Amino acid sequence: MNGAVIAGRGGVEEDALESFGRNLGIAFQLIDDTLDYKTLSKRVIAFVEQSDFFLVEKLAEEICSLILAEFDTIWVKLTLNKKGAIRGASDVGIIIERGEK
Repeated sequence: MNGAVIAGRGGVEEDALESFGRNLGIAFQLIDDTLDYKTLSKRVIAFVEQSDFFLVEKLAEEICSLILAEFDTIWVKLTLNKKGAIRGASDVGIIIERGEK
Protein backbone atom coordinates (compact mmCIF):
# COMPACT_ATOMS: atom_id res chain seq x y z
CA MET A 1 0.00 0.00 0.00
CA ASN A 2 1.41 3.38 -0.90
CA GLY A 3 0.76 6.96 0.16
CA ALA A 4 -1.76 7.60 -2.63
CA VAL A 5 -4.01 4.76 -1.45
CA ILE A 6 -3.78 5.90 2.18
CA ALA A 7 -4.66 9.46 1.14
CA GLY A 8 -7.69 8.20 -0.81
CA ARG A 9 -6.10 8.96 -4.18
CA GLY A 10 -5.92 6.48 -6.99
CA GLY A 11 -5.28 6.06 -10.68
CA VAL A 12 -2.57 8.29 -12.07
CA GLU A 13 -1.43 9.59 -8.67
CA GLU A 14 -1.14 6.07 -7.29
CA ASP A 15 0.86 4.92 -10.32
CA ALA A 16 3.11 7.98 -10.16
CA LEU A 17 3.87 7.50 -6.46
CA GLU A 18 4.48 3.80 -6.93
CA SER A 19 6.90 4.52 -9.78
CA PHE A 20 8.62 7.25 -7.76
CA GLY A 21 9.06 4.92 -4.77
CA ARG A 22 10.48 2.15 -6.94
CA ASN A 23 12.92 4.50 -8.67
CA LEU A 24 13.98 6.02 -5.36
CA GLY A 25 14.73 2.54 -4.03
CA ILE A 26 16.80 1.76 -7.12
CA ALA A 27 18.71 5.03 -6.73
CA PHE A 28 19.60 4.22 -3.11
CA GLN A 29 20.70 0.71 -4.14
CA LEU A 30 22.96 2.16 -6.86
CA ILE A 31 24.52 4.55 -4.35
CA ASP A 32 25.03 1.69 -1.91
CA ASP A 33 26.70 -0.40 -4.63
CA THR A 34 29.27 2.26 -5.61
CA LEU A 35 32.84 2.32 -4.40
CA ASP A 36 33.71 4.21 -1.25
CA TYR A 37 36.23 6.53 -2.90
CA LYS A 38 37.36 8.07 0.37
CA THR A 39 38.33 4.66 1.76
CA LEU A 40 39.88 3.64 -1.56
CA SER A 41 41.94 6.85 -1.72
CA LYS A 42 43.20 6.45 1.83
CA ARG A 43 44.20 2.84 1.14
CA VAL A 44 46.03 3.68 -2.10
CA ILE A 45 47.83 6.63 -0.47
CA ALA A 46 48.96 4.41 2.43
CA PHE A 47 50.14 1.76 -0.02
CA VAL A 48 52.13 4.28 -2.09
CA GLU A 49 53.69 5.82 1.02
CA GLN A 50 54.87 2.38 2.17
CA SER A 51 56.17 1.30 -1.24
CA ASP A 52 59.55 1.87 -2.79
CA PHE A 53 58.97 1.06 -6.45
CA PHE A 54 61.36 2.66 -8.91
CA LEU A 55 59.26 2.03 -12.01
CA VAL A 56 55.98 3.88 -12.39
CA GLU A 57 54.70 0.90 -14.43
CA LYS A 58 55.28 -1.51 -11.53
CA LEU A 59 53.61 0.86 -9.08
CA ALA A 60 50.59 1.17 -11.40
CA GLU A 61 50.31 -2.63 -11.70
CA GLU A 62 50.44 -3.05 -7.91
CA ILE A 63 47.83 -0.34 -7.31
CA CYS A 64 45.47 -2.02 -9.79
CA SER A 65 46.03 -5.39 -8.11
CA LEU A 66 45.30 -3.86 -4.72
CA ILE A 67 42.05 -2.24 -5.91
CA LEU A 68 40.84 -5.43 -7.60
CA ALA A 69 41.71 -7.55 -4.55
CA GLU A 70 40.49 -5.33 -1.72
CA PHE A 71 37.51 -3.51 -3.22
CA ASP A 72 34.46 -5.15 -4.71
CA THR A 73 35.20 -4.31 -8.33
CA ILE A 74 35.99 -6.32 -11.44
CA TRP A 75 37.66 -3.62 -13.57
CA VAL A 76 39.93 -0.66 -12.94
CA LYS A 77 41.39 2.05 -15.17
CA LEU A 78 44.32 3.84 -13.56
CA THR A 79 46.07 6.99 -14.70
CA LEU A 80 49.38 7.52 -12.92
CA ASN A 81 51.46 10.65 -13.51
CA LYS A 82 54.94 11.51 -12.36
CA LYS A 83 55.44 15.23 -12.80
CA GLY A 84 59.03 16.35 -13.05
CA ALA A 85 60.35 12.89 -13.96
CA ILE A 86 61.86 14.13 -17.21
CA ARG A 87 63.52 17.52 -17.49
CA GLY A 88 61.74 19.69 -20.03
CA ALA A 89 58.54 17.62 -19.97
CA SER A 90 55.55 19.00 -18.13
CA ASP A 91 54.34 15.53 -17.20
CA VAL A 92 54.87 11.83 -17.88
CA GLY A 93 52.73 8.88 -16.94
CA ILE A 94 50.78 5.85 -18.00
CA ILE A 95 47.20 4.67 -18.23
CA ILE A 96 46.44 1.00 -17.64
CA GLU A 97 43.25 -1.05 -17.44
CA ARG A 98 42.99 -4.32 -15.57
CA GLY A 99 40.17 -6.74 -14.94
CA GLU A 100 37.15 -7.43 -17.11
CA LYS A 101 34.71 -4.82 -18.37
